[in-house]
Order: sequence, then structure tokens, then C-alpha cells
Amino acid sequence: MTKRILLLGLALGLLSLSSGCVSTALKSGYREFKQFSTSFLPYEADGSRWEVQYSALRIERISDEAINGRTPPELMSRLGPLASGEVADAGMFRSVNGTADDQVLIVRGEILHYDSGGMGATRTVGFGESRMVVIRTTFIDGASGRVLARANLVSKAESALRNWADLLSRGYGAAIVKYLKETQGYTKLAE
Repeated sequence: MTKRILLLGLALGLLSLSSGCVSTALKSGYREFKQFSTSFLPYEADGSRWEVQYSALRIERISDEAINGRTPPELMSRLGPLASGEVADAGMFRSVNGTADDQVLIVRGEILHYDSGGMGATRTVGFGESRMVVIRTTFIDGASGRVLARANLVSKAESALRNWADLLSRGYGAAIVKYLKETQGYTKLAE
């Protein structure tokens, strides 16, 4: 499956080379390879490390009430499960969305912005704008219910050939991982 996708990306790249759009072909090929990108902007955080090193994480709720429910259902249905999988794959927690007696870090999200990336023929052949979602994410201590921090996490689907909802969802999970690594010093657990 992956080989077919890469071959299709290469074929699209070669087609655009023949029409003289070398830079567009190179950008498209790079985006297919990259798949998604992530970033974050702290919203409410004092910049200090949390007192507890959490061993479990639970993504509880992601809503789109702030944008009046205008997020596509295919994204809403995948966001929690695929983001959880991306966090679990990072290996920073003993438990992700499972039952844990340990210190649990609860994650809640509110979609602030969803960009479909444009429409039309350019999007269909892979040269349109990338889809993007911005999620205000709240990190909560599971034992006390105290809000530890809030950050706006950004996930951008770079690939035009893969499922955009899967990429945005995985990108959100990767943004959670990136935030925890860069602000709290989380690393992969020793095996």
C-alpha cells in the first residue's frame, strides 16, 4: 500500500515536471514523504515543570463547539483514537487511555479552527493547500482536577494522497508528544 502511494506521488511529480512546474512537483513530493506537521503555542502555562511525572495519559474529550460543530464527522470520529495511538507509539506513558492506578494526565481539546485546504481541481490532484486543525488543549491533573496548562496545538495534513482525517488525527497526537517533550521533558520510557 505504501509503495503504491509513493509511486503515485512520484508519477504526479513526473507529470508536473513535464509541464515545467518543477518547484511544485518537488514540494508535492516532499509533502507526500512528510505526511503531517505539528506545532504548538502555549496559551496558559507558567513555564515551569509539573510537580508530577505522569505515567498514564487519557484523552477524554475533543469537541468542536467553539466552531459550532463545523468539523467534518470523519475527523471527529478519528481524532481521539488515532491521537491516542500516536501518543502510545511515542512510549512516554505506561498506559494511554487504559485503566491505570498511577498518576493520570488528562487531555481535553476544543477545536478552535478547521481549514479544509481549499477545493477544486488543484486540491484533487494534490497541489492545493494543506488541511489544518488548531485544537486548544487542556492538560489536567487526574487526581486533583487542577488545570496544569493550556496550549494551542496545530496539526497540518501535508499529504494529498493519504487520508487527511487520519493524518490530522495522528498529527494531533504527535503535537501532544511534542508539547510534552519540549515543555515538560518527557522522554521514551526505558524498556
